[in-house]
Amino acid sequence: MKVELQLSPDPAERITRAADKEAIRDINLYLFGRSNGQSLHFYFRSALVRFECLPGEYDLYVAANLGADLGERSAQQLLDYTIGRQEEYATLPMSAVMTVAIAPRQREQHRYVTSIERAAHRGQDRLQHPRGG
Repeated sequence: MKVELQLSPDPAERITRAADKEAIRDINLYLFGRSNGQSLHFYFRSALVRFECLPGEYDLYVAANLGADLGERSAQQLLDYTIGRQEEYATLPMSAVMTVAIAPRQREQHRYVTSIERAAHRGQDRLQHPRGG
């Protein structure tokens, strides 16, 4: 099944900063199948991502603007992942965790728009769960 996601910072979480700090430069996307056991990892250099997966319910983990492909990791490794404190960020680290259902459709393509929130900027930053969702 073909899936397309458009990722953007959560408007409720935006703060007044230069536009390029809000930009999404790279994305580590992880899907952990709840109903089909499939685990997938993708690395993209764009906020618009396209991939293929089996239909089912997934735990979706997104880490953006880390500047590198994190490689294969478990859900627990992602939750435990930290980034070191920096004095200045060219782009803000962002993350999200949510459950998504991907069901077969006639057109065989799903389009989702989802927001990711910035990771905290002090000390050791962790992947964060999105608010309200």
